[in-house]
Amino acid sequence: MITQKELKSQLHYDQKTGIFIWKSNNKIAGYTKENGYKFIRLNYKLYRSHHLAWLYVNNEFPKDEIDHIDGNPSNNSINNLRLSNSSQNKWNTRKRKDNTSGVKGLHWYKAYNKWQVYINANKKRISLGYFNDFFEACCAIYSERNKLHGEFKNYGNVL
Repeated sequence: MITQKELKSQLHYDQKTGIFIWKSNNKIAGYTKENGYKFIRLNYKLYRSHHLAWLYVNNEFPKDEIDHIDGNPSNNSINNLRLSNSSQNKWNTRKRKDNTSGVKGLHWYKAYNKWQVYINANKKRISLGYFNDFFEACCAIYSERNKLHGEFKNYGNVL
């Protein structure tokens, strides 16, 4: 595992932009994968850039996960990163690409001709019921996300 001292001897990190620059040639370090996450190879080992950013600023390698507050895995500015556990990190994911309602946990249930609302918390899927009105369904999911997910909530959109 790399130390902060080793990291700082090889790279400069801009806390505002989240970009790492090699000290040896003044070029941007690392590469971006298709999923948006950035990686840097140091001492023959591949590291996630957001983990290196955390180490660079806080002098500790994260023991658990790092969450990108804005949901953008390419934004490694230190103000966009926070420690999280696996569940918290999942709560802050974007809505799925096949989501048609625009809101995570809310979809049209044809069999009942109503909006079905559910939320995931503590490794369980919790049904919040069925609603005739889209706005009421949104209010139900927003309220529950605020209560269960706190600062890690992500609605998928904002009304």
